[in-house]
Amino acid sequence: MKIFLDSADYKKIAEYAQTGLIDGVTINPSLLKAQQESPLKIVREIVRVLPEAEINLQVTEHEPHKVYEQARVIARLTDTMVVKIPCCAQYLPVIAQLIQEDIPVNVTLVFSLSQALEVAKLGVNYISVFIGRLFDNGIDGLEIASSVQEMLDTYSYESELLVASIRTKEQVEGSILLGADAITMPPEVFNELVDHPLSQAGIEKFSEDWQQGPHNDLLG
Repeated sequence: MKIFLDSADYKKIAEYAQTGLIDGVTINPSLLKAQQESPLKIVREIVRVLPEAEINLQVTEHEPHKVYEQARVIARLTDTMVVKIPCCAQYLPVIAQLIQEDIPVNVTLVFSLSQALEVAKLGVNYISVFIGRLFDNGIDGLEIASSVQEMLDTYSYESELLVASIRTKEQVEGSILLGADAITMPPEVFNELVDHPLSQAGIEKFSEDWQQGPHNDLLG
């Protein structure tokens, strides 16, 4: 499973890059706005700290012809760029054209199995199912994501399921269990993955026992 960081904060991304666990990042206009810096500078800094990772960067234009033009510009920023385009009927021809030009595409804001089927048939690289927003609206986001994964497997589509809008550790674990190809999460959720109260209790117990026992040269 690929693990992406849902962030445009290149300083934080640099910290998490040191774990060796980050396969890439996902960036949307809201995340860019929060940084209050030049988007181009942000992308260049992220590429610097994650030179081989996939950078999923979303378009900001709305008219189809402008989305197409901007997508081509974004794709040229780095060899590992994946262009994020919202799931919308008017963008389907644009997505199809970009795929024909071998430009990697991540279709974002997917909320249903039928949406996923359409873009899978186009051969997009990633289908981003926003489970957190589904849960916010009283819909089991993991169930939708699971149905998308089953559809991709059943019909042998090459598109990969990317579970997005993850809010909790439990949603990460649910995504693992359903066999998602990739997940993206904010730094605060990533922090929760490795921490467990029993692990911390074990560390403290071992340290306490060691301090009370006879020391030797083997362990110092």
